[in-house]
Amino acid sequence: MIGGPILGVFTLGLFFPWGNSKGAFVGTLTSFVFMFWLGFGTNIEIAKGNLVIPKLPVSVDGCPQANLTIQSFPKQGESGGVLEFYRVSYMWYSMIGCTVTILVGLFVSFLTKFQDPRELDPNLISPPIDRLVRFLFPEFRHKILWDLGRKMRDAKETINRSSHEALRKQSDGVLNKAFDYDHTETKC
Repeated sequence: MIGGPILGVFTLGLFFPWGNSKGAFVGTLTSFVFMFWLGFGTNIEIAKGNLVIPKLPVSVDGCPQANLTIQSFPKQGESGGVLEFYRVSYMWYSMIGCTVTILVGLFVSFLTKFQDPRELDPNLISPPIDRLVRFLFPEFRHKILWDLGRKMRDAKETINRSSHEALRKQSDGVLNKAFDYDHTETKC
């Protein structure tokens, strides 16, 4: 019941650069509540007798050599409404929890000023997904703001350029080789 929401929040962070912290928190919390409702609700309905899961025969004694399929099993208990929802196999719980986390997380992220991918460190998004999007959707990726880290790279270049110029000005016109990237002379 908790594996799906945890997988969902990691998936949201790794593959969707628009997700923000509010979306991740609300998506995970919503998925936890939903999965606990599903898990505990199923067990409560089984305990009340409203939801009966028939036991299937496991013995092969007296079976003929032919492979036969039984067409129907007797249903017991009530059906319809929320009880049909509780018939979901526990094997689907992780997928349901992950999907709820991602969908609610993205929805809340878009409602609360989504993360601008151009301001995001590109190392935070799965590199294979980044390469796949760049390869498959070269024109479309600009429309969805998939230029990961563009503003971050531009800001670093501006800072490096301005700090290098400031250090040159501080030397009062005298060339200071400690701050010059082009010097080749070394003294021992």
